[in-house]
Amino acid sequence: MAVAIVVDGVLNESSRHSLLQKLPSLEKGASRALPTVMAPLALERCMRAIAEAAGRAGSPAGEFALPLSFVDGEPEVPMPARLACGSVPLHKDCFNPFDTAEPLPIDGYVAILYLSGTGQLVIQGGGSEQVVDVVPGRLVAWPNKRCYHRFDAPSDSVRTMVGPLAIDADGLTQRAHDVWSTHPGYIGSCRNAAADAERQGDHEAVLRNIRNIGIPVVAAQLEREYEERRRQNVAPRRIATLTREPGGAAVGDKEAARLFMDGAEARTAALVAEIKALDGEDQKAARSEKGKEIRAVTASPEYRDADRVLRGLEPVGDNFMKQVDFWIVCTGLDGERIGQVPADNGATFGSKQDELIEAVKTPGCDPFLGPIFLLQDGTMLGDQHASAAVEELLPQ
Repeated sequence: MAVAIVVDGVLNESSRHSLLQKLPSLEKGASRALPTVMAPLALERCMRAIAEAAGRAGSPAGEFALPLSFVDGEPEVPMPARLACGSVPLHKDCFNPFDTAEPLPIDGYVAILYLSGTGQLVIQGGGSEQVVDVVPGRLVAWPNKRCYHRFDAPSDSVRTMVGPLAIDADGLTQRAHDVWSTHPGYIGSCRNAAADAERQGDHEAVLRNIRNIGIPVVAAQLEREYEERRRQNVAPRRIATLTREPGGAAVGDKEAARLFMDGAEARTAALVAEIKALDGEDQKAARSEKGKEIRAVTASPEYRDADRVLRGLEPVGDNFMKQVDFWIVCTGLDGERIGQVPADNGATFGSKQDELIEAVKTPGCDPFLGPIFLLQDGTMLGDQHASAAVEELLPQ
């Protein structure tokens, strides 16, 4: 059973070519571009009506005289457009390209108007599969939340379209993004493919895989680092997305342990100085007593536990333990948990940065350039965030 609405002949040839001329070409090595095109208001109203009324009885396309014919001087509005090549895996669309940590598929219909290209849009839902060929001037709309869709096409086949678009909760026409392009697992896959291509010396394949990543700031940063490695031949940097999880468990209190050790080291240093001042055979007993004081400090349970906590080990006793208010969790580009750091309420990003860097260290990454830390929306954390409270940066 067909789940998608297909409307052919939405534009006449001159209007279709007019829109194509307004759009850029797909850059070499890129698999997609997301420009905005100024299109006649009549087209926006037509696609909007179909996206809003799809699924109801009757076709909203019947309200318009198709094919649409654009007239010079008529009102124009910005509309989302897309250029893409190759296949796209099975997915659902969302309004926000960064919401993949908690995917929220668009509830209503998503609509696309193909301007050029070849390939097949495959829509799966309700136990059936509908295959829609790309035909210039063909509009397709499908119930996004109720079904998945993919696109099958040769890797060198470029297609141009207005959309995909949908109507948001405020009644506004918005671009629809494909969730898979920003999913941590997909980003990791692109990064791994780029790394393989880099090892093989395939420059174009490296750029193509990096540019497939749907978070622009990540793609741009990886591309800059790749170009820098080409010049300097250095290792890549680690990238981690930060989230916050509730605490409750007891962990070693490194700050308290460090404070104790500083005092203990100062005390032993003073005793050593006193021993050196006790010169001569007649001071042997006094030197021995000072030595016992040093051993009393360094052999104490507190000294032992402080040393273990500072080395990242569990204390033998209950010394230098504290309850964790929350955890800062570091997730790699493959979606794997690569580290976590305990934090107190009110802790700033700057106060935890060294611990975070230590938590995500790996032998294969650049020892000179620190890791890149991202928020879930793709924001790259830097010096400007040092004084920001972690709870504000990472809301639960």
